[in-house]
Amino acid sequence: MPKRQLRLSLIAGLACAIVPLTATASLAAGQVMWKYKIFRGTVPVEELTALAERGEVSPTLDRLMKRSGQDPKEVQDILNREFAISQTTLDRFLNNPLGEIALEQLSDYIHTPSRTADIQAMRSALVLSAQEDDRVSLIEIVQNYPTGAVVVEGDRIVEAANLLSDIQGGVQRFLEGFRLF
Repeated sequence: MPKRQLRLSLIAGLACAIVPLTATASLAAGQVMWKYKIFRGTVPVEELTALAERGEVSPTLDRLMKRSGQDPKEVQDILNREFAISQTTLDRFLNNPLGEIALEQLSDYIHTPSRTADIQAMRSALVLSAQEDDRVSLIEIVQNYPTGAVVVEGDRIVEAANLLSDIQGGVQRFLEGFRLF
């Protein structure tokens, strides 16, 4: 094979390897619209991640938390609360009628700005969140949300965490039901 053709083959191979990685990253949410009753503000996902992972509160997030009367430390704790659930089990659960109901309910708290395809987006975010370590947290859902922007109903964030806990328990009961047969 001539050098020029070999070089082109290598470049094409690299492009095929890199493009899917960058495409996946570009599908994740970049902006979070944090809503708290009548207050709204938009922050980059990175700023919410900095709060969740390191307790760092950006000036924008600080203003938003002060306006809404939320304690950043409490929000950090809620965003980081983890729920152990295997990705495979979660995927199976979410693709049945009970899972659809859970997705619909969770989409009341975290959803697309247009409120279209919320269930599909939530299913994707949940499964992607569990992919690496068989655990799910609210910050991972936000980070893995497959749209450019995601709305978080900040005044209902505790309810969202409680629902994730219910989903975790529901999956366990769902699996136990299958073991009976």
